[in-house]
Amino acid sequence: MMKAKRSLFLNILIALILLSGTIQAKWYTDSRFKFKIDVPSNWTSNIYTEGTDKVYDFTSPDQNIAIQLRAFEAGDGVSAKVISDLMDEGITGEGASQVNRSQDEINGTKGELGVYTNNFDGQDMVLITFSTVQNNIGYMFLIVVPSNVLDQKSAEIDAILNTFTINSVAQVRIDKPATQQLTIGNIILGKTLSGKTNLSDITTEFNTDTPVFYAVFDWTGNGYGKSLEARWIFADGNVLIDRVYYDFPNQKGGSSNTSLSIPDDGWPEGNYSLELYMDGNLVKSKNFTVVEKTDKNMGGLLGGTSVGGSGSDDVTGKYNFVSRSDGKSLVNYHYIQINSNGTYSEKYNPKNSGSYVGGTDGTWKVNGNQLINTHQGGRISDTYTINGNELIRVSDDGVKFTFRK
Repeated sequence: MMKAKRSLFLNILIALILLSGTIQAKWYTDSRFKFKIDVPSNWTSNIYTEGTDKVYDFTSPDQNIAIQLRAFEAGDGVSAKVISDLMDEGITGEGASQVNRSQDEINGTKGELGVYTNNFDGQDMVLITFSTVQNNIGYMFLIVVPSNVLDQKSAEIDAILNTFTINSVAQVRIDKPATQQLTIGNIILGKTLSGKTNLSDITTEFNTDTPVFYAVFDWTGNGYGKSLEARWIFADGNVLIDRVYYDFPNQKGGSSNTSLSIPDDGWPEGNYSLELYMDGNLVKSKNFTVVEKTDKNMGGLLGGTSVGGSGSDDVTGKYNFVSRSDGKSLVNYHYIQINSNGTYSEKYNPKNSGSYVGGTDGTWKVNGNQLINTHQGGRISDTYTINGNELIRVSDDGVKFTFRK
């Protein structure tokens, strides 16, 4: 990882070797800003645009590690040092102490490293920054981790940062063979898949209890060096359920597949679509529907009315963080926005973290006096107790969090 931090991250190379192969990861590729990074698939991700910046927020499952990657167009005179100076001013202005400031590199990309410490309401934290400018594009990392788990988490952090790769103009020219134009052909949907592309029960109408949506697509031309992004979307709620990336092999034409598994509470009825993107542009899409509602609730992706409890009209609105039972105050703000279309957005800004904003986006439903927020394509759920105009959640370690409308 970064040479200057190896005194802090004990035995990084040994730990990284032991860790390799144990984490199932997911590539995030940004064609506009010409980079890719590999992050464990069980991490929470939030990707959004802030002004002209593209921001990627990643949070570990235990919420001990927060990594933000920000990319933007860098004008004349903007260097890694200029960016690092601005980050340094913002972080130390919030009371942090600088531990190290030096030139360093991530996965062969040179830039400016900063390491800081701060105490957030009794919790000692380490903040690590890295900035670089390549091909007139600026990249900024901000990593936040409690100091008491730094040694434990260092290999996991390094494993992610060491996958950060910037595609130079030269690389693109080498990887892109001179051949016929790459074209995406048909998308076919079905309920059963055998082998790689042998699809059966072909349909565009699925049931609320269909275990898996399968899709097979084909292409002509040589796409070697390019990636295809598949987005599964619940159109009625405008919800991005999941996204999957496919790297084209070095061959002229072919076919492959993608799939989406059912969430715990089934599919909500409505309209869906599968969209395929290359270089950030939509190249092909397929619409389909889900019918035959299975219960009074609308399923795992759409908020609905409860059985014998508060309805969706009662629970919608913005809930601001009020308190936690251990008395700690670790955020500048933290809120949950429950929308009437069945989606929700949770955002928080830790103290002394500058402009870093974490959180999740997903869908919700009410079951009795419980609000269930689901994200990561239905794989992760957070349950809150509805108490009048308050939402209450108790963490695994017994801390009670209260949000008020």
